[in-house]
Amino acid sequence: MNITKAELERSLHRTSERALYSSLFSSINVALSCVAVLYISFSFFGFQPNIYVLVSGFMATFSIYLLNTVTDFKEDIINNPQKAELISHRKKIYIFFIVSYTTSLFVGYLVKPVCVLILLIPLLVGIFYSIEIKDFRLKNVFLGKNVSISFSWAMDASLFPFLFQKNIISFFAVFSFIFLKGMINTILFDLRDIRGDAIANIKTIPVVIGKKMTTLLLILLNSLLIIWLFFFFNVILPYLVIVLLCIAYGYIYILFFTLSKNPPSYLYSILVDDEWLWWMFLIMFIQMI
Repeated sequence: MNITKAELERSLHRTSERALYSSLFSSINVALSCVAVLYISFSFFGFQPNIYVLVSGFMATFSIYLLNTVTDFKEDIINNPQKAELISHRKKIYIFFIVSYTTSLFVGYLVKPVCVLILLIPLLVGIFYSIEIKDFRLKNVFLGKNVSISFSWAMDASLFPFLFQKNIISFFAVFSFIFLKGMINTILFDLRDIRGDAIANIKTIPVVIGKKMTTLLLILLNSLLIIWLFFFFNVILPYLVIVLLCIAYGYIYILFFTLSKNPPSYLYSILVDDEWLWWMFLIMFIQMI
């Protein structure tokens, strides 16, 4: 079948547009998870979240993860060839990033000026994580990706409610919980991306220690949440059932992804990223009854 040049250009344009929309949707999905994490964190502190904090958190996360789709191009194109089509949309993505992040900082400033400093944490971490500066990139350092992302999420999630209620016990409870969950989730995504990371010479945990040892490490990290439960039992007592479900669910999806052969990528988004949304909805239900 003959394909004219015009038809080929239209086909490439449609593919390119789909890649952009997919990237936008993925970034929005992660940003919604950030909103859920913040909602859960405020709930652990014992009060309702500030709506403007949720908005600023959403905009900041959306912008950073969208920018990450073009800064992590080398390895992502191996794990997801469709991302090659994003090259033609780089300018649009940079504009989305600037507008979204500026909006986040402005809304955060309206809440409390110090919120701007908190919102800059993921940006600074993102710069060292994704952008190569004088041959150094945090993502290329062993554990750099997992620790930096988990630290960024945990710090923002614990600092925002701490601004409204100076409870140091709740701060450490939220920080440690989000950090451990972040480590588990990022390592799981490293398992998904192991081929591209190995080719790009990125020393992730699965690349260095292999799938079997990574599975044992994930089970150990999830088991640490049981120890965490004993330390912060009083803090999370109103939501004890949800925390227990969260820990049990962690074992389920760890075993599912480590024992399955090539599970679809979208399941990582639904079962791992979106996990926070399910817990947020359950907390909302508990707060209503």
